[in-house]
Amino acid sequence: MIKGCYKLWVMLMISSLLTGCWDYKDVNRRNIRLSVGVDKVDDKIEFIGENTNLLGEQEKGGEKIQIPTPSYYIASGNSLEEIKEKLDASTPLEDFSGAMRVVVFGKGYAEDGIESYINRINYLTYLRKSLLIVVSKEAPRELFQRQVVNDIAIGYAIENTIRQLSENGRCVYITAQEVQANIQNKDIGYILPYVGIEDDIIKHIGFVIMKDGKMVGIVSNEESNGFLYLLLKKAVDRKAISGVGNKDNLYSVRITLKKRKIKTNYIDKKLILI
Repeated sequence: MIKGCYKLWVMLMISSLLTGCWDYKDVNRRNIRLSVGVDKVDDKIEFIGENTNLLGEQEKGGEKIQIPTPSYYIASGNSLEEIKEKLDASTPLEDFSGAMRVVVFGKGYAEDGIESYINRINYLTYLRKSLLIVVSKEAPRELFQRQVVNDIAIGYAIENTIRQLSENGRCVYITAQEVQANIQNKDIGYILPYVGIEDDIIKHIGFVIMKDGKMVGIVSNEESNGFLYLLLKKAVDRKAISGVGNKDNLYSVRITLKKRKIKTNYIDKKLILI
């Protein structure tokens, strides 16, 4: 009798583990967000970004395969909640923002302050706190409606470019969580990647200087070596040096920071170098 009850209990436990999620929905029925741009246009906040869905099918090798179909969404309003309501009312599929890669701020919005949107990211459970944060030279409306040749989508092009540059010591990869921590520390400024589009190619073109959540300046790539040396653990620099006795013969030198000898700190609104 006891053995029979034990077997029944085991079967019930296994069957409960094999059941699917009660609220499961097929990925085909979801509106997958890839990226979002936030800007200020005519005293209103404007959202524009990329979606993808898997509704399309294509024949390949005698088999039908689903292919991502990119689309764009755009809405404007006086507040973030008003825009969210407009987007929900115009979206035929359930929103899924867990795949979002990057948030792109327009210069106008960044100059007014990004704190409210950063707080939104960090307090909403369906948005990843590790989202990459950048500022765009072009207005997001212009940026997201362009076709790029260096990736499959604008969001992927930006995130992949910044990530590989960061891994090679040529850029900083700043997340929403890190930005919020910097905003809360009122005494210090910080930088964000600055991106632009040239010849239909997404490029990292420098950094924007942020203070109290607002953009206060721009630093080009050519002027950024000092920032990178102080901020990155593995800063990398490249120099061309003329050969001895033959100035036309150039040597390319790659300098990598391995053991930092200069320690930096910021105390009582003063920069300390040790």
